[in-house]
Amino acid sequence: MEELTSHLQRIIILAGGKSSRMGVAKANLVFHGETFLEHLTRTLSPLGIPIWVLASENSTSVLSANGKTCRHHVDCDQQPYAGPLMALCGHISRHPLSPGAWVFVVGCDTPLVDERFVRVLWQVGAARMSDHLDEVEAIGYRLPGSLDPLEMTPFPALISSRFLNSLPQRVNEGERSLFRALQSRPKVVVEGKLILESLADFAAGDLPPWFNVNTPAEYAALTGLTEPL
Repeated sequence: MEELTSHLQRIIILAGGKSSRMGVAKANLVFHGETFLEHLTRTLSPLGIPIWVLASENSTSVLSANGKTCRHHVDCDQQPYAGPLMALCGHISRHPLSPGAWVFVVGCDTPLVDERFVRVLWQVGAARMSDHLDEVEAIGYRLPGSLDPLEMTPFPALISSRFLNSLPQRVNEGERSLFRALQSRPKVVVEGKLILESLADFAAGDLPPWFNVNTPAEYAALTGLTEPL
């Protein structure tokens, strides 16, 4: 099986900007004394891979719980609030990837994702890819209960440099949806149930690692708090 760390070149966290529904940037929401961004960077750091944070505003918009700016690479969107595909396109235009490299892309509003999730995605994907690693452009998951076996959630996911380096051309051709752009590409889609079964400490009733915080109700489900700190 191909080793993850020999192919993974970069971790990209989509931090975005201020959320209209939450009233603050979701990257700065607090979870167990850390911001979502701090929590993600800490739990993904054991992979030993450079972390890039894509922000819709400036580096001061992604802060630690004590107000310090992010210590990882921060790349600010040239077209803020234009969505994840445009954020990734701008980043790759400025910082292209090496051929054959892979990137783990995750939103800051899924703070339960950690390095174990990334390893499970890769292990299952690499086993299914066998000798066709160079032909696959993404390894992602589908939600339990999804009826379409090829419907992949755009992130969190492992995405190849072949796909990401092609984004500027796709945008020039009119593409604006990351979900749509990935749907037609060769990929491996891992069942969400299989991921949960591979996490030794996951128990019935736990929130899944891909739990997404978009509303105050979801924030309350995660933290027990009704208002963002």
